Amino acid sequence: MQRVYYLAIVASILTLMVVGLVGVTFLGSSIAQPTPTPVSTPAPGPMMEGDMLTMMGHMMSGMMGGPYDSTAKPISKDQAIQNVERYRASLNNPDLGYDEILEFAQNFYVPFVERSTGNYAFEIVVDRYTGNVMPEVGPNMMWNTKYGMMGSGFMGPGGMMGPGGMMGPGGMTPQGQATPTPPSAMKVSEDQAKSFAQTFLDGYIPGTTVGPTYPFYGYYTFHVHRDDSIVGVLSVNGTTGAVWYHVWHGEFIQEQNLAR
Repeated sequence: MQRVYYLAIVASILTLMVVGLVGVTFLGSSIAQPTPTPVSTPAPGPMMEGDMLTMMGHMMSGMMGGPYDSTAKPISKDQAIQNVERYRASLNNPDLGYDEILEFAQNFYVPFVERSTGNYAFEIVVDRYTGNVMPEVGPNMMWNTKYGMMGSGFMGPGGMMGPGGMMGPGGMTPQGQATPTPPSAMKVSEDQAKSFAQTFLDGYIPGTTVGPTYPFYGYYTFHVHRDDSIVGVLSVNGTTGAVWYHVWHGEFIQEQNLAR
């Protein structure tokens, strides 16, 4: 168990390093394409060291855009939704649902919501070419106080890494985990978060504006708009007001509203 926990910490550190390297770069329209692999969905059961390294590999390739095969073809949006449905079933938590799927050049993005509370729970991505489903990196892992790396939901019963999730029975959250912070208890208000996000966008991508608000546990996520069209996604920490732009998506392609 300690070895698995150590590997998770290493994975999160590597993720932060990579995100830090690309954090000042807005991904444009040109992307490389990955070699097609069989669609895989996390299944219940303990994750071994090789599985952890495989997941890290999927995350790294999704963020860095390669190495990919030039003949690869993207999966359809319908196939991505099917993969998300299998992922949701593996969590064994009927309270979790989703209302939309955003297709980007590098992945499909889906925010999950708790039906009982109306709060947004966590964010996942589906690789646009391999179909692999995984938790989104960045704020979803590092700022989410309920389903993130230090939250009980992420690694506890019904969570993304708990029984029925990616990491199997038992989870691996250490003692002293963070207390979940619902949107209503965050120090930074929604209006303040919007202001911080817009100030950042004015310098980072001039001409863009803050779109709809998605309040998660510990942070807010916003669509980024230009002329009423989505161009990206960013998040604002609910305690510090720090802004984290989701640079790993690439160019926006289309959005579909759902009720699942």
